[in-house]
Amino acid sequence: MDNLGTLYKLRSKIMSKQNGDLRLLLANFRDTKQQVDIEKRNSVIEDFFRIKIDVKPWRDAKDTRKDNKHFDWNNKKNIMDSMSSPSSFDMPSWVLYNLNNKKDLDKEINKYCEVFIYQLKGCNLHCPYCFVDDFNKNGKYDENSGFFSMQEIIREFELERIKRKEEKNVNQIYRIRASVGEPSIVPEQWLSLLQELDKRGLSRVVHVQSDTNLTTGHFIDALEEKGRIEKDILKKIAEYKNFSLLCSFKGTDKENFSKNTGADPSLIHEQMYSFEKLVNAGIDVYPFFYNPNPKTIEHFMENLEEKFGSNIYAKTWILPLKVYEPVKDRIKCKADSYEKEWKENYEQSEEKMRELVKKKTGLEYKKVLRTGFKLKTE
Repeated sequence: MDNLGTLYKLRSKIMSKQNGDLRLLLANFRDTKQQVDIEKRNSVIEDFFRIKIDVKPWRDAKDTRKDNKHFDWNNKKNIMDSMSSPSSFDMPSWVLYNLNNKKDLDKEINKYCEVFIYQLKGCNLHCPYCFVDDFNKNGKYDENSGFFSMQEIIREFELERIKRKEEKNVNQIYRIRASVGEPSIVPEQWLSLLQELDKRGLSRVVHVQSDTNLTTGHFIDALEEKGRIEKDILKKIAEYKNFSLLCSFKGTDKENFSKNTGADPSLIHEQMYSFEKLVNAGIDVYPFFYNPNPKTIEHFMENLEEKFGSNIYAKTWILPLKVYEPVKDRIKCKADSYEKEWKENYEQSEEKMRELVKKKTGLEYKKVLRTGFKLKTE
């Protein structure tokens, strides 16, 4: 089955309309390999929702709900380094910039460290390094899934906020993330989520984040043409300034892409089309790579630069792969060779990116915030 066929089939399974309301099939974390990873330093809420800590150094190792009093908040370089460390995401900085129009790093950013997450139970790719159990992204409605309306999802989010308001020495939660499978199979969930938060007066304080594997650009075109989603839906989403998107480039050449995704090598071209569609819509995007080929990353970045300008170098980060519990189960006897390859590709590609970013922008790679850099549009 081709990519469009796979996406249509998955969409029919992981979303439904009930009395006009969108309902999403979510993954249940309970009794999964992923749950083991989550509970090492995060928490599961009511089986279908979880809290993730994006910057580990900001939290005390023994109590993930308690501020780390040993962290030096007066050192801005220390704050930046902690967000760009291999164990972290820089997502808290997106909130600081988009909600507060602020790039100055101080202790205020710590309150954005945690994020409320739900996971759609469907993905069109089969990445060996994926941190989700395979059965929890297969699109099947079973004991490991449940349908939820957007109102029900936000109700759980608000209950967590109420609980935190009543507890002492616990940060409030200001972020909600629609995560993997592949959220853009149902792109209207983003608009629905943003609209529902707006109705509740939360748009100025709650930031919405999501992910995409950049394989759905033409699929979104087809959905619009068939009238299954609103016309220009991405532009309508971009009107909300509290939305940002983590965009995953899965390969820098055909072989690299296919090995990373289990997909046909020709699908690599969909990455550029999908990313361009998001950028032209005006969405706040943050591109990154998992396991790029260090031999072809420079050429790939040059192609991105041609379309989006030199700021693409400042916006793009490479993230290291971690061997999570589902990954161990998936790659089994190949674990040693995979881990070695992933580590070597990461280290060599990081070195190449340091050279490229300095050469193209004069900046130090991963030493400045990715926020505020505008990409060239058509």
